Amino acid sequence: MAVGAVAFVFDAGCLSPTLPLPPPALPTILPGSDADHVELLSNICGGAESGALIVVENENPALTGDQVGALTRADSCGRWDVEVYAHQGDVLQIWQEYEAMSSVSETVVVSLP
Repeated sequence: MAVGAVAFVFDAGCLSPTLPLPPPALPTILPGSDADHVELLSNICGGAESGALIVVENENPALTGDQVGALTRADSCGRWDVEVYAHQGDVLQIWQEYEAMSSVSETVVVSLP
């Protein structure tokens, strides 16, 4: 009887819904290597899934090609950084992709001191 009860509890656990993938932790925005770039730095361990692909898209409609966005991969702790083409006031969408899941995006407005 105990074996049947354990099997039932185990099987019921498999029916629970999968939690959605959260967006990565919001990064710190720093000046980039030149006036046309900013550095996004998420130095929080656990701020993204270990090894997740971090996607950054600049919503400025005048941008084309590689100016539109950037990709990076979170390290084994979930920290990440990436340089992206952006100027003061540009709106960036940031999300993570892990295994077959994509998170919702977080909106970040570029604001440098």
